[in-house]
Amino acid sequence: MSATNTFSRIRATLALLAVAGVLAACGGDGSPGSEPVPATGTVALMLTDLPTDDLKAISFDVTEATLIGDRGQQAIYSGNTRVNLLDLENYSVPIALGEVAAGTYTKLRLQIENFEIVDNQGDSHFPRPPANGRIDLLEPGGIEVVPGRTLVAHVDMDANKSIHVVQTGNGKYRVRPVVRVKFMLDGLPDELVRIEGRIAANAEGDPGSFVLCALDNPDVCLDVSLAEGACVFDQDGIPIDPIDADTLAVDDMVVVIGYYSDGNGDGNPDIDAIIVEKGGAEQVKGIVTEIPDADGLFLVIDRGGIEVTVELQDGCTKIFGPDGEMLTSDALQVGQGIELEGVSSGDPALLRAALIVLDSDDDPEQLSGTIGEPVSEPGFMLATASGDVNVCVNAGATITVISDGTSAEGSFADIQAGRIAYVFGELDVTDGCFDADDVVVDTGE
Repeated sequence: MSATNTFSRIRATLALLAVAGVLAACGGDGSPGSEPVPATGTVALMLTDLPTDDLKAISFDVTEATLIGDRGQQAIYSGNTRVNLLDLENYSVPIALGEVAAGTYTKLRLQIENFEIVDNQGDSHFPRPPANGRIDLLEPGGIEVVPGRTLVAHVDMDANKSIHVVQTGNGKYRVRPVVRVKFMLDGLPDELVRIEGRIAANAEGDPGSFVLCALDNPDVCLDVSLAEGACVFDQDGIPIDPIDADTLAVDDMVVVIGYYSDGNGDGNPDIDAIIVEKGGAEQVKGIVTEIPDADGLFLVIDRGGIEVTVELQDGCTKIFGPDGEMLTSDALQVGQGIELEGVSSGDPALLRAALIVLDSDDDPEQLSGTIGEPVSEPGFMLATASGDVNVCVNAGATITVISDGTSAEGSFADIQAGRIAYVFGELDVTDGCFDADDVVVDTGE
């Protein structure tokens, strides 16, 4: 996969990749008297997010991930990985690798704990999630792990949709996780991945190939290769050229940004890197207030109101649009919202940019309220705080049903009077109907 590949609108996903092992389903090593060995699959857990601008942080610990079926429970991950969703607006990040027995499962269970929400005033809130943080992602048709093939599950945790945060009258927050899952047999996510980690090994004779083990989860180790046009940045955020055997050494701490690939052809996720940073990389979200000058310098006001001077690295700073298209610096116009990845260095301080992703200006409108009568496919009435709204559910719209601790794909039949609904779409001024592409139904159970 090249660095110019587009990635569909960068979404919040918790991706589970189950890669079936090479053992035959019947097991055994072929020797006389050998006992059958059950086929197993390797599982990689990855997390990304498309967050809300209304909060500074939504953090929690991922402590367990388990596949559950008729054969019992198969643990994918057990540990304690701290995640701030708002740091993962444009990336996914591997959480864990593990093995499970091949077979058919009916649900993926996640355990998340220690929620912390930081508001725009910097105050922390510690809401308790329902069901004590247990989230069951149901798949009645079956989640099949097949020997020799790859299972991918995208679990959507978009902070505007999948984690619904409500500020109550007393200034506290409560969370109602709205989580979605989509399983794919064979294939890898077409999205950016960002990993902070340690180089554990180098490929002999190839300075651009190495094994990277995640900083927070040393057991998560992926093969990394530099993609065409990739750049490596030094401790000060300056591109290194040429790249030789000493550029990326064993035990170096680096940040890698790239795409998932199957470069080894074994079904296991590898990384085609477009950026490798050796410095203390940071992420800044803000708005362009001055376009780049002849030296590649421009100004950004971050979300805290602080002015940041940014320097483009000629030929190396990657700029993407919200739909993944590769852009030039001409896209950096005054008023444009962006996320920057780079290294702050120098006096006065500059943020030397390695990656820039532009914000979308066409996010859907959001409504919430109680479903009322009439309910007649494809429409229903929604009682909101500002009045009744006629909702028209578009063909192909996504409908998700949640209750305490469970989340599953739904249908229009789940849109029932008296239930809470969160609706995302756009008001059609011609007929006064709110055209919905996305409906989340809370059963209240």
